[in-house]
Amino acid sequence: MRRESLLWGCTAVAWWLAASMAGAQFGVSVPPVLHPRLAFSPTPAWPGQEIAVAVMAEIDPGWHVNTHRPPLENLIPTEVSFQGPEGWEIGPVEYPPGEATRTILAEEPVPVYHGRVVFRARVKVPLPTPPGEYAFRAQVRYQACNDTQCLPPTTVEAEGTLLVAARGTPQREEAWVAVSSKTPRTQEEGPSAPSSAKEEASSWALLKRGDVAALSRRAGPVLTYLALFVLGLLLNLTPCVWPVVPITLTFFTHRSGGEPRRALGLASLYVLGIALMYSTLGVMAAFGGGLFGAWLQKPIVILFIVQVLVALALSSFGLFELRFPVALTGGGQRGLLLETFLMGLTVGLVAAPCVGPVLLSLMLWVAEIGKPTLGFTAFFVLALGMGLPYLVLGTVAGAAQALPRSGDWLLWVKRLFGFVILGLALYFLEPLLEAQAARILFVELALVAGLVLGWLDLSGRQWRAFGYVKRGTGFLGLALAFWLALPRAHPQGLAWEPFHEARLEQAKAEGKPVIIDFHADWCIPCRRMERTLFVAPPVVREAQRFLLLKA
Repeated sequence: MRRESLLWGCTAVAWWLAASMAGAQFGVSVPPVLHPRLAFSPTPAWPGQEIAVAVMAEIDPGWHVNTHRPPLENLIPTEVSFQGPEGWEIGPVEYPPGEATRTILAEEPVPVYHGRVVFRARVKVPLPTPPGEYAFRAQVRYQACNDTQCLPPTTVEAEGTLLVAARGTPQREEAWVAVSSKTPRTQEEGPSAPSSAKEEASSWALLKRGDVAALSRRAGPVLTYLALFVLGLLLNLTPCVWPVVPITLTFFTHRSGGEPRRALGLASLYVLGIALMYSTLGVMAAFGGGLFGAWLQKPIVILFIVQVLVALALSSFGLFELRFPVALTGGGQRGLLLETFLMGLTVGLVAAPCVGPVLLSLMLWVAEIGKPTLGFTAFFVLALGMGLPYLVLGTVAGAAQALPRSGDWLLWVKRLFGFVILGLALYFLEPLLEAQAARILFVELALVAGLVLGWLDLSGRQWRAFGYVKRGTGFLGLALAFWLALPRAHPQGLAWEPFHEARLEQAKAEGKPVIIDFHADWCIPCRRMERTLFVAPPVVREAQRFLLLKA
């Protein structure tokens, strides 16, 4: 179950990466963002004269492209080439300096091009050259980005003619004249786009993969909000939200005092805290775009979440008690209500990286529309769907106080939840570890949990039936440790080749589709996809018809 859930999550991450960085390789049409036209100076040119040829590039508002030599290796450079009549000498392209700008692909400002950019080269008109019109062509290969996404690398072309006249003919100096050019042709870096009939997807498929923007266009506002509510319910089945449920059950068991109505009120505040956390993200997305996705994948954020979970686990083991400061909660009934609300906020924050692909898709949709009210309501409805089980569990947990309270069995339950939280912390930490080290830690955790919960913990000795529960749990822990320790045959994954421009050009000439994996050691989704998605038999079979390049 964990592997299937993890595979579903990695598939969602892969969809997000494909949509934002490599969509064209899967047949998605990419409109041109950079519009080139050719210009010459002076005109008309004379035989034997050296003139300038230039690409006058207009970049759409809100977009930018990288410079020719970007400072970071993961940035795709802008490349310009000129082609003239046979025998004409064209010098190297002169690239202007970019303007330092903060982008989604770099933490520090990097030079980029935006607005109008001129790329120049010198060309020598050979002797002798009869008067007439001579054809030129320019190609610009670039990758365009805005504040929320990057389009696939794209090539656009412009064609024009240079007029050559006899020496002594009047010229226009330094007058960059746009010549007649054909409409720039976009060349996708991949196979042609499939027909609209093949692209059509059902609303259920859009919901499962979290494509909120496409879902809203198809379903309308009412069905979109209903779909977001259902999507929130489904988020509880993700592998790192599900373990939070027993933590919530324990909290309401201890705080409700055995009154279902009071437990329902606490659960409502708890869900309100989760909803407020996600609604704040929605408003941030409307104002500031989708930069939250990169923040979620930073190792320092993962380590912070792991530390929070370890602290919660140690508290469950009885080393200390985590309570909000009295000065903050005020004590009494009002303090309990505020504590419940703040716990909802905390759970919303801890669960955010688990549901990252869905949150990112929703944030990008809200950022594209740019309406704060939409951001608030969309995330609020999503959080209500996610919080509905907590309302039900809160009421049931309040009734659970009817169970015997004289024994110390609850201490064993707290320790059980502590081991569950430690497993969750290790799950978060796994992408930052070597595969063998993570496996050893999982085995040790399951072994210790089985021994402690089954035999070393002395709670509930007065109940024979509870002893059977403890022994059964202990054997389950030992069996899990044994299963995790068994040697496994490593599944054959995808056969990646190092990225080379020559291999890419060869594949284009052969008409073979290409998949490029933009990999980085710090990339959390990359590590998970290598261990799960890229070794899945259906993926391996389908990838055989592609050229696989790892950049």
